Amino acid sequence: MLNRVSRVYIGEKSDEFKVTNITSVPTHTLFHRGYNRGALFNFLHKTLDFITNTCKVEKGVYRFHCTPFLPVIVQKMDVPIESVIPSWYVHGECPGR
Repeated sequence: MLNRVSRVYIGEKSDEFKVTNITSVPTHTLFHRGYNRGALFNFLHKTLDFITNTCKVEKGVYRFHCTPFLPVIVQKMDVPIESVIPSWYVHGECPGR
């Protein structure tokens, strides 16, 4: 398991960069399925760097729009974070309390 992440979603694309399949994979089986560790962690590292450098408002809601061969468009949304993430999580509480 990756630091309390029990599942990841892996998208597969066609040669035309269209998503053809999305698979939910338990993290403990990732490397037994033939996924390249280096490629997965390199992509994760680059993605988190991009998000960290782009999203400057802590606990803000952002929309990412990706189009093949074009820059990623990032839009800061004017909605409370609780509208997309449960308030118990935002405030570091246990669910149901």
